[in-house]
Amino acid sequence: GRGGFGKGSGGMDPELAPNNGLLGVAALNVSNSTQVLEGRWTKIGTRKQDEAMRKLGLSRVFRRAANLLSGLEIKSSSSRFQVVSKGPLAVSIVEEYPMDGRVVTHSRRDKRSGPHRGRLKSVTPGSATIEVSWGEPHGGYLLETFRLNPDNPNVLEVISDIRVDKDAVTGEKNPPFFRYSVEYERASGSSHGAQSQLQSQSQS
Repeated sequence: GRGGFGKGSGGMDPELAPNNGLLGVAALNVSNSTQVLEGRWTKIGTRKQDEAMRKLGLSRVFRRAANLLSGLEIKSSSSRFQVVSKGPLAVSIVEEYPMDGRVVTHSRRDKRSGPHRGRLKSVTPGSATIEVSWGEPHGGYLLETFRLNPDNPNVLEVISDIRVDKDAVTGEKNPPFFRYSVEYERASGSSHGAQSQLQSQSQS
């Protein structure tokens, strides 16, 4: 789910380290595995996303704004995996991760101070997982998997497993992982395949 997130303790999770040689395969083959995810997607449903945002202490106003992010666009090339979350009035969140698994920084999705650090953790045919870590305030750790519905390739499932340093609702420290998800359908006129724009950018 992409509504506002980012690990705690002010440092990088031990698991969140550069993965030199992601999957042990050529970057181009990794890109081919993610091409089926490419295209424009429209949100059709969520499961437990609001509960996850509450655990992060996000306000009602922010949660409403996050719910307005109803569009998603995925592009990939031999070197990059890019996800753009889109909302009304040209509001968008753009994140780009190297195909070789190197750690990069982005602004936090919850708009709080400080960056989040993330990487492309794994890629399988029809699926890609991003790993994200961020510190205080409200630090946390997120595994976010993009995968096609096995019964319908025109439905994209974004499954998020989040761990917060402290549950803002219950006050519990280091609670178990919490799973929430968002479903999207392929936008009209959008089809998967190589994104020529991103490909050409990466080759320039």
